[in-house]
Amino acid sequence: MKKSIAISTIAAVVLMIACGGGTPPAQEPTAGAKSPVGGECKADADCSTGLTCDTGDPGGQCQKKCDASGDCGPGGVCSDEKKCYRGCQADADCRTGYSCQGKEPAKFCDVAGESKEPEEKGK
Repeated sequence: MKKSIAISTIAAVVLMIACGGGTPPAQEPTAGAKSPVGGECKADADCSTGLTCDTGDPGGQCQKKCDASGDCGPGGVCSDEKKCYRGCQADADCRTGYSCQGKEPAKFCDVAGESKEPEEKGK
């Protein structure tokens, strides 16, 4: 009996962590609104105030420079490159052509197949 209670407790804690914590999802713009961090863009004017459009990424990506994730606004994550990206928990949180990269708690959406993680030393 004690073993099943302990297992149930552990399962409940794991479920709460998996469903609750982490970076809140970035909000998608409504029709006519400007794109948030990580949103699609063709020019800087398509992005929310303070963001610029990186047209080197497929579909463009609204970004800005940062020192910490708090600089990026709701749902944003500051990468090792000191750029704000859309935060994520899994690939499903990212738009088409993008994947969830990085390490917890600062995972972010970027072009699928690109890795922004620092290389391991000694390689």
